[in-house]
Amino acid sequence: MKIQNHTKAQHFVSQAELRLNACNPDAQKQSNFKIFEFNVINREKYQVDLLSEKGRAVDKALALDDLFSFDVKDKEVRANLESLFQSYENMIAESTKKLLIKIGQRQKNLSDELDNIFKAKLLNSFRNPYCIQKTLNTVGLLAAHHPTDPFLNEVCERIKKGQKPHQKYLCEKLGISNSHYEKWLHVLFMLLTPLKPLSLNMLESIINSLYFKPSNYLSAFIFTYTGEHTDKRPLVSDRSFSTPIDNDSTLAFSNKGSSKQSFEVFRRVGAAVNATFYTQFLDL
Repeated sequence: MKIQNHTKAQHFVSQAELRLNACNPDAQKQSNFKIFEFNVINREKYQVDLLSEKGRAVDKALALDDLFSFDVKDKEVRANLESLFQSYENMIAESTKKLLIKIGQRQKNLSDELDNIFKAKLLNSFRNPYCIQKTLNTVGLLAAHHPTDPFLNEVCERIKKGQKPHQKYLCEKLGISNSHYEKWLHVLFMLLTPLKPLSLNMLESIINSLYFKPSNYLSAFIFTYTGEHTDKRPLVSDRSFSTPIDNDSTLAFSNKGSSKQSFEVFRRVGAAVNATFYTQFLDL
């Protein structure tokens, strides 16, 4: 496991995902991609305010300096969680493109792509610095545990005791305590680190429990703007999830790209609607 690198600006939504939602998707260089940013004025009334008509460079959007760093001993190298995110960040662009191609070809073997995308979206929710309290409420019990592997346990100790010159600024900006920040980093480490060779990490175990729980079933809906609405675009959610249906059976809502929007829904079997609908849906 590589825990040291030079990355200072650390994204809580990957650049790969943001480029899928760029306002200039035909940019030739990665550094030229831009995305529009909005402030939420009123969440209940869906009122937002565009921050700049010029957009913001993707490599500077949804990022904070040393957000996931836990031991910074000099200005160049820092120990952080970036390497734990990379496999999920790398898969989202490829899986999104494959999913949309398969849908266009009316293929039915979509499970791998949906699985990869959902993993990345769930990770976005947990690592969003503006959802730290929500993450701790959901999976905070992981902070009470430590790996038995000596190397991994040493990393855990560095998360608690490492030098964090950025911590005071970040905690003030995010409105959280030092202990909550350190607990959050600990939880992310425990979520993403396989604790045994060739075993699943906790994030993937959570997802499997949703996929394979007998009382649940998964529905995935992909919507595209057409006709008079072809100029419309969904917003990428920095929190990955909302509850667009007014009951507790809906889990996820996310977009797949600048012209596609999807619902991925886990529901209890007892809350299911007529099965005929899902037969029609699966037939595409």
